[in-house]
Amino acid sequence: MKAYYSHYLVGDYALFPPTPYKGKGWIISFEDEPSDATAGRMDIINGKSYRARAVIIHAASRERAQYVADMVHASLCLTLGELPPCGPTVVVPADLRSAEQEDRQYQTLAAPRDVFVGGLPLTCLIAVKASYRKGYQYALFKHLLSHQVFPTSMMGLHPTGWWPSQFVFDSPEHHVRCAYAIVLAYSVLEELSLQVIASDSEPSRKNGQWNPPVKQDLEDRCKKGGYRLVRNDPVDPAGHAHPNRAQTASGHSVACTVGRPEGARQ
Repeated sequence: MKAYYSHYLVGDYALFPPTPYKGKGWIISFEDEPSDATAGRMDIINGKSYRARAVIIHAASRERAQYVADMVHASLCLTLGELPPCGPTVVVPADLRSAEQEDRQYQTLAAPRDVFVGGLPLTCLIAVKASYRKGYQYALFKHLLSHQVFPTSMMGLHPTGWWPSQFVFDSPEHHVRCAYAIVLAYSVLEELSLQVIASDSEPSRKNGQWNPPVKQDLEDRCKKGGYRLVRNDPVDPAGHAHPNRAQTASGHSVACTVGRPEGARQ
């Protein structure tokens, strides 16, 4: 394998499992080089300073390393809940002395900026897990494309800053973008087998209430996917606790469709 510099920098690596992170056919490591990129950048954790390290991708080719970097970018969109503040990075050989001639030429043409963001080890671990299952990769890139088609910020969606007409527009362009963003986002659930499965003979709701067999089927698939259904986490637009959430096995709370079947087929 060859080493490629991803232009990602990580400072909070002490909070996460140590590298190497082994994906399918590639490896990610956090290294002190290149020193010019990490100089002056650090994180302070529990009073101790940690100098930033470079995220190095070890892969058989530059093309494969670039795909890994693209997966990291898509995973970063997932962890942030919105588009990353910068575009995808461009990988370059970490050691030009052993690089192929075409890679050296590629290095001179590409001059992307470095990305220093918190929680990047988790992002890399998500990319690692996704590398072993094609459906996870489709889900990551569909989620990313949904945000690219119709970008929104986390603060714009937060209950304290949201109002009913915030995303209502007269522009047909916005209608198309919003519609396709929703379709893409829902297809993420389909890739993960977390969609509401209903039909004319077995609708999602009866008399305005969940149809028990449909709801039970969805809850069973959520649990099988590693989610625990909880009733005490988020807030509604008025600031009150919302009764329906799902929580991953690691303890991170995520939205769950169990509480709102309105988008499913009636």
